[in-house]
Amino acid sequence: MQETFGAGAGRPSSLVHQNRLVAGEGGLMQEIRVAWKFGLHENRFEEPTNGGVWFPDTPETRRDLDIIVEEGNSAFGDGTHWLEERQA
Repeated sequence: MQETFGAGAGRPSSLVHQNRLVAGEGGLMQEIRVAWKFGLHENRFEEPTNGGVWFPDTPETRRDLDIIVEEGNSAFGDGTHWLEERQA
């Protein structure tokens, strides 16, 4: 992920090597990402953003992104970070 929430944060190490795909109904894959209040974080071009990179929704990924959401809410306030889901 481009955005970080503290030392050692960013893309969790278990996501770097993630290569399993989880297919949902109709062969579509469920994906998740960390999202946040618009403008809370910026990308490398210093433009405001409201979400990170999409990852396959696996138990390991969900666990890691839940930790990032918890840390983001701890640092910036309750409800500022959450998980988004989509079919891809």
